[in-house]
Amino acid sequence: MVPGLLQTEDYARAILSRKPGATPEEIEDKVVARMDRQEIFGRRVPPMLWIILDEGVLYRPIASPEVMRGQFERLLDAGEQMRVSLQILPYAARNVLGLLGSFTLADLPRSNSPVAYLDSQSLDDRVTDRPTDMKNLVFRYDAIRADALPGASPST
Repeated sequence: MVPGLLQTEDYARAILSRKPGATPEEIEDKVVARMDRQEIFGRRVPPMLWIILDEGVLYRPIASPEVMRGQFERLLDAGEQMRVSLQILPYAARNVLGLLGSFTLADLPRSNSPVAYLDSQSLDDRVTDRPTDMKNLVFRYDAIRADALPGASPST
């Protein structure tokens, strides 16, 4: 799916409302939190964001056509931002490394080493900075990016 930092409010609500047992209040709290996190792009110097989306994300109807249209417009807008690189991993690449679960790599300004957030279907989502984990994830990212369609690199 589209990463939270690039989701529209309606797309986020559609995804979050699928959680079994979630109350409307819990869903709205999570939507508001997700939208609040996107405010980092309004900073004087926003972070650089490099995202690779699987082609299937563009075809999976998460919500109504209107919601999907709004989400695609958001992706197009994001792809035009100077500090955002958005690439698509095409079906033809046959790269399965990304199918093992999404992950986020982050270089934090006040940290000596990068960290990663591993997203999974289990309850074991976690943050790690262990050197062996980071080496493995950087390799995965590089392999996926090598197979992705070229995109414009973010400018500084």
